[in-house]
Amino acid sequence: EECRAAINQREYNKALAFIKEGSYDEAIEIFLALGNYLDSTAKIEECRIAKLETQYAEAISLTQAGRYDEAINILISLGDFRDSAARATECQYLSAHAMLNSGRYWDAYNRFLALGNYKDSVAQAAFALDIFQKQQYFDVTVGDYVTLGAFEQDNNEANGKEAIEWLVLRIDNGNTRRLLLISRYVLAAMPYHNTHEDVTWETCNLRSWLNETFYYEAFTDAERALIANSTVTASKNPAFGTNSGNATEDYVFLLRVEQLNVYLTKLSGAAALTESAAAQGAFADGNGQAWWWLLTPGRTQTYATLVLGNGSFYAAGDSVNAAKYGVRPVIWIEYELPGEAET
Repeated sequence: EECRAAINQREYNKALAFIKEGSYDEAIEIFLALGNYLDSTAKIEECRIAKLETQYAEAISLTQAGRYDEAINILISLGDFRDSAARATECQYLSAHAMLNSGRYWDAYNRFLALGNYKDSVAQAAFALDIFQKQQYFDVTVGDYVTLGAFEQDNNEANGKEAIEWLVLRIDNGNTRRLLLISRYVLAAMPYHNTHEDVTWETCNLRSWLNETFYYEAFTDAERALIANSTVTASKNPAFGTNSGNATEDYVFLLRVEQLNVYLTKLSGAAALTESAAAQGAFADGNGQAWWWLLTPGRTQTYATLVLGNGSFYAAGDSVNAAKYGVRPVIWIEYELPGEAET
């Protein structure tokens, strides 16, 4: 019994030493093992509070040093301890301003947007987005990549949507500047149409998904204001003469074969899959390059044409209800730049 008491006292003293050096987890582990020995139960709570206080102080110090992301992570982990939640929100606000001041306009926009009505976050988000949109498009040339919107791409919904990268296919300068963009990656895998039947771009399910689902899921109101409602001209299959149906008015569409030949002869039509598209079963060749839909009909109206992994056109296409092919959305954006002269 005396031996046990001596062991307990030795362990108790070791735990006290851990407290003194700030090693609270190690101290708690010992006190838990000691059970009801002396005031071990009370010491566990004392250690827990001391650990929270230490983390809280560290978060304040990190905030003052401008290391906002580290501070935010700690404050969020502290839950309802003291005013941690309020400080986390304020820290996010400060970090958004830091991003804005350092030219990280897209990051600033998203952080202000996530803050909702906190302080002037709504106005700051609009300001950051306006600068971002105009800045990134000002010196853009064909073949450059720009970002607009966000869509699930890494197959991990827990970390939110990822910014969509777009390849610039064409630039028109006039009273306004217009950019024709196609997604850099295959963003999704789905059928051109849900059933194997005669269909055109005008009547297919993929057109509905792009304009009724993707358009609203991928873009905010401010971003949608940039996207032009465009006349999408249908065209017959150049090899089979298949009827293409009527022209449409769309915000989001697919390339037709004539555009593929014009815009992607020098810029490779090959495209990789996002992790989300791969998880949906999108087909890719041995080099990891996807096959993706064009809006042009295939050898019959129950088929739609494709771009193969090497970027070449497949005129016969495949059945419209094949679910393994990728989707690369296309949009026209239109905007004015301050002081931009008419050309």
